[in-house]
This record gives sequence, structure tokens and C-alpha cells, in this order.
Amino acid sequence: VLLNVQVEGSLEPITSDRGKVKGSYHFVFEFIGLEAMGCVKWQQTHECADGVTMVLEGMTAGVEGTSLSCTETTNVPGCIVEFRCEECLLASSEAVVHLLVAGQFVFAHEVCWRVALSWSRHQPVTGLSALGSCITPAATCDGCVMRGTAISAVKLAVVPTMYTNMLNDTVGNGFRLQYTSHSVGSNISYHELHEATGGIGID
Repeated sequence: VLLNVQVEGSLEPITSDRGKVKGSYHFVFEFIGLEAMGCVKWQQTHECADGVTMVLEGMTAGVEGTSLSCTETTNVPGCIVEFRCEECLLASSEAVVHLLVAGQFVFAHEVCWRVALSWSRHQPVTGLSALGSCITPAATCDGCVMRGTAISAVKLAVVPTMYTNMLNDTVGNGFRLQYTSHSVGSNISYHELHEATGGIGID
């Protein structure tokens, strides 16, 4: 997931000190039909298996740091990966969250993502913006699954905005999320599974 703050226009645009405004980010990735790999390291825990890795670029975590957890789904084979960054700062104009699920023959039929951005608890008002959707194999690839070396990418804009209430002299600074684009990574035929390398990567 790419978070880009260089976007014109917002509810009430601000330009000064926007890189100093904190927010709490909650990323949820659901790999539907994830096969051939354990989602968690130990049963009945939320510690991710060794093949699940998350790398953060362009974001500075607050004192509470970050957390990564995994949960096996029970209704259908799959895995839910959750990543939290509490009271984080965008350290550059573009921040990237790299998620890789690797393992021998690992694949998924679909990946659904959700991102929620809460305004800093140090702001005088509460603010929340959330987006979500699903990524599936290309429509031109009949009967394909997601696996390979090419990553999928979802690009969201983090638009700085502010809340103003002149009745009680309240001003709050935060962000709202805006969907920009997405691309689908490697797709392979189920019959080619044993020949493909890599895993499922999402930025």
C-alpha cells in the first residue's frame, strides 16, 4: 500500500506542518483460499508464520511502535494479516507498506484489503477515514490464482485536512484517505503452481 500525501485538494486544505501531524494506521489483508502454508507459527496464537513479513518505509512509528498479527480463518481456508502503526508520522512524501506471504506452493484466490486512518488522540476531535476492496487474478487469466514474483500494488492518497468549529474555538488537524489506483501482480494457472517461484506480495 502506497500512501502519498502530495495530492491537491481536501475538505479544507492545509499546507504548513502537515508532516508533523500524527495518525494511527490499521491495515488488514485477508488472503482468501491461502493454501500450502501455515498462517500462524503456533496453533491458537496470533504470531505470524515465518513466511509472513512486513516492511515499512517512509513512516515513523510513535512510542507505541508497530504490531503485526495473523489469524487463520475458519469458514474457508485463508489468513488475515493485520498491521498497526500507532501515532505514526509520514516521514516522506510517499510511504510504502510491503507485505510478503511466501512459502512452497503458497497461493490465494483473492486478497481483500482494508485501511483505516484514525486522527491522533492528541487532537481535540476524533476523526476516522477508511477504505477497502479486493484484488483478484486478471479477468483474462481464466482459473488462475495469485502467486509469483510480481507484486500487487494499491495506491492511496493521504489528504491533509482540518476541522474547525468557530463556536467553541476548536481546530483539529488530520487526514482523509482517497483511493488512487491499483495493479495486479503475478497470476498463474493452478496447473503451473509447482513451476512458479515467489509468493504473494502486496505494496
